[in-house]
Amino acid sequence: MDRDAGTGFKGGLFRVDPTTGARTLLSDFGVGTPAGVDPFGVAVESSGNILVTDSNAGTGGLGALFRVDPSTGARTILSDFGVGTPTGASPAGVAVVPEQATPTTQTPIPVGGVVMPTSKLELLAPFLALAGLIVAVSAVVAVKKRSKD
Repeated sequence: MDRDAGTGFKGGLFRVDPTTGARTLLSDFGVGTPAGVDPFGVAVESSGNILVTDSNAGTGGLGALFRVDPSTGARTILSDFGVGTPTGASPAGVAVVPEQATPTTQTPIPVGGVVMPTSKLELLAPFLALAGLIVAVSAVVAVKKRSKD
């Protein structure tokens, strides 16, 4: 996604050849409808469809979530943040969370070529480890400071 590419600098979604690095414009957000204004966040659904957030598109410029066909580049608005309740304001990102067959499944499920953890603990583990390390270092510093006094 290049926010300043495309007709009228309204954004361009590119397909990149993984071998050569050659880019092809898949969807020009400045041409056709629905048009984009400032597309930014990108995610790929398991179906292969591409989701793009645009912080200034949609009703009243409050933002929109587009679905882009990966073959044709055709765009549809999946969610208009200026319509309905609650309204939104300037969406900046998008993520795809896979549905699981059973709530107890803990196996990572591939989404758009990326393996996403399915457990909240898997997501929090690095932060919890860092917090534990900070507490341990603080305790060592406090003990050393007391022994000097």
